[in-house]
Amino acid sequence: MRWMLLVLLVLQSTPEEGQFESAGVPIQYWTLGEGEAVLLIHGYAASSEVWTMSGVARRLAEDYEVIGVDCRGHGRSGKPHGAENYGVAMVDDLVALLDHLQIEQAHVVGYSMGGMVGLKMATTDPDRLRSLVAGGYGWSQDLGGMVEVAAALEAGEGFGPLLEDLTPEEERTPEQAARTQAMEQQLLSRNDPLALAGAARGFAQLELRRADLEANTVPILCVIGGEDPLKEDVDRMVGVMENLRVEVIDGADHMSAGRSPRFLSLVHEFVKSHSEPVAAGQD
Repeated sequence: MRWMLLVLLVLQSTPEEGQFESAGVPIQYWTLGEGEAVLLIHGYAASSEVWTMSGVARRLAEDYEVIGVDCRGHGRSGKPHGAENYGVAMVDDLVALLDHLQIEQAHVVGYSMGGMVGLKMATTDPDRLRSLVAGGYGWSQDLGGMVEVAAALEAGEGFGPLLEDLTPEEERTPEQAARTQAMEQQLLSRNDPLALAGAARGFAQLELRRADLEANTVPILCVIGGEDPLKEDVDRMVGVMENLRVEVIDGADHMSAGRSPRFLSLVHEFVKSHSEPVAAGQD
């Protein structure tokens, strides 16, 4: 009897895989747990796997239905080339995923690129979000800078200055440079460089307008590392974006903040604070 219980627990904790097409592009996703929906959006050149590896997915799945998605151009989803296939199309994929799963509203949690896509979704489809956590991303004034990254990928030169730019200046040591190079090689081995180049060029479509920030109706939490070079983009939102809360993880940079236990606790607390109360007598 005990072994049957163990098998049941394992099966319950195994994500259920799925795929559908969004505007002709195959989109891979998985679901885990039950309850209100929490949609997780990964960062650039990553995949939904980061949420299971970090423990975020399994912790949230104790109380919610967690949905991990491989954004187009990433993971096991389709990888079209060309900027015209990205940008707002990445937001449309998320709306189409919610429609596919027959989910009216979801809490959305994104990190880095995922935060960018989530913030744009809050301006284009606010009625589909219960809340949004945007980690490692704010109100960028230089999305066009990703054109240099795209050009480097198209030329077979890797990610160019991207990984270096996300490293605090005081940490740019020879040892860190070696780790960055190893990370770059690992990312390139798992991705289609031309698809990533298309995504990078398409980011310009995800630019946020001041009027959209001022009119925001979605409860939003921005979590940023105190040493993250992108912190100034989060600071820029303060006093402009409505319904915004900002939390800084001291001592963390762009790469480490999303893996911090503090990030997970902030996400869980924020999602819980914007969830429907559980009726008396229900678990």
